[in-house]
Amino acid sequence: MIAPLFRAALLCTLLVASCGDDSGPPTEPPEPPGPPPGFQIEIRYVDGTEPTEEQRGYFDAAVERWEQAIVGDLPEVRVNQPTPFTCQKLTAPAMDEEIDDLVVFVEFGPLEDPPDQNYVAWGGPCVLRDNYLPAVGSITIDIDDLHHLGTWLVIHELGHALGFGEVWLELGLLTDPSHPDNGRPGPIEPIADATISSHFSDQNFGLPDGLPLSENLVAGENLGMWTDGPDDEVLSFLLRFELPPVITVPPAQATLVIHASASTEEQGPVSVRQVLSGWTETGVTWETMPDGASSSQGEVLNSDLGTLSIRVTQEVAAWFSTENYGWSLEPNTRVLDSIDYNAGFHTRHATNPELRPKLILEPDTRFVGTTAISAFDDIGGDVYEGAKVPVESNYRERAGSVDGHWRAIVLRREIMAPSGNSESVLSVVTIASMQDMGYEVDRSVADPYTLPTLVSMQPPVSDTELIDGTGAGPKYRVGTAGQLSIIRR
Repeated sequence: MIAPLFRAALLCTLLVASCGDDSGPPTEPPEPPGPPPGFQIEIRYVDGTEPTEEQRGYFDAAVERWEQAIVGDLPEVRVNQPTPFTCQKLTAPAMDEEIDDLVVFVEFGPLEDPPDQNYVAWGGPCVLRDNYLPAVGSITIDIDDLHHLGTWLVIHELGHALGFGEVWLELGLLTDPSHPDNGRPGPIEPIADATISSHFSDQNFGLPDGLPLSENLVAGENLGMWTDGPDDEVLSFLLRFELPPVITVPPAQATLVIHASASTEEQGPVSVRQVLSGWTETGVTWETMPDGASSSQGEVLNSDLGTLSIRVTQEVAAWFSTENYGWSLEPNTRVLDSIDYNAGFHTRHATNPELRPKLILEPDTRFVGTTAISAFDDIGGDVYEGAKVPVESNYRERAGSVDGHWRAIVLRREIMAPSGNSESVLSVVTIASMQDMGYEVDRSVADPYTLPTLVSMQPPVSDTELIDGTGAGPKYRVGTAGQLSIIRR
């Protein structure tokens, strides 16, 4: 009997209302268990950064926005940094704790690296899990630009702290990168070049031997400058480049740069002709001139300081569908009939490497996560003619922006484009890209977004011309809402 009496006494202790004195207050039933914890971002302001209530509100709203989009809890990870450590652009305090899911340190300070970029803000991860998803990240807002701080800017920087554009290469989600640190090829030198002459039609001038036509690439009439042949002797030259294996699709932009060695005062346009059959540097002559496609004048970008830049994007793109035999560059025959001119350029054998011909490629960098590609197609990207999903790739003009943002001229107003403002939106493409990275997401919370009609054609490499029309322009850009736009992070 002892055991049953003990159990009865215990039951009365737990359920007071049913035992002994009924006059006592009833006990409330226990709360049902809540939903499992979702994804959590913790903002920590470093010493010296004291945000106003309004500024804290921007960070709180941005955190809430990302926690709506990323819903799956990540396993806790131990972070043991016994001393203060560098976290992107700031110094984070020492840590020894379990992190769930992401801690982001925030500093309002100077952004002076590099000083000519005038960054408004910078965000990114500094401690990664084994699966490359960040555990610790940081955001630095330039102290001189705090008046431009808004929720949209913090959403963008938190995206980078979450790994957007920062761990794509490690996860195999970035193809044909544009930044040299990610494997982008530098300027490519030709593997063969030679001038050919209509007068010395059986002679080869492919290798240096002290003769002007062996030391220069010449297009135009002789005019007594290059040989002892007649003035109407016509000269043209051939160039062949070999693309590096890392370039797997036609580049978004290709530019041929050649450096002048001598020319007449009156200079005419140089036409670029796609070569359709084989030739060798030490064997080609006017008589063995290879077949060429119909001549088309290249887009001359500049000829300042003796440098000629010709846009050859379509010509390079043709190499991916036909055999690459290079180009011939020759005087434009229509113009040659009305004026006398020629132009000489340094060959690939020039002693100074800076003077050799160069082919500069802006790769068609893209994010290749299948979920993001599907989302891109759903919002109008099914008519886009380029590789998907297009990523900012204009390294020469926007070095800090490439490989880490959507290409703004395609995904305009998207929050993870390099330029933005208060009208920028968090689209389903960005949320889907987070799923490709390994996060559990809720794509239904994406802002409504449809690609602009420009995606129906192959776009330029970047949005530079779209925004300021100069091809260079200011580092700060004003968006449609009249607010300062960001460049890079």
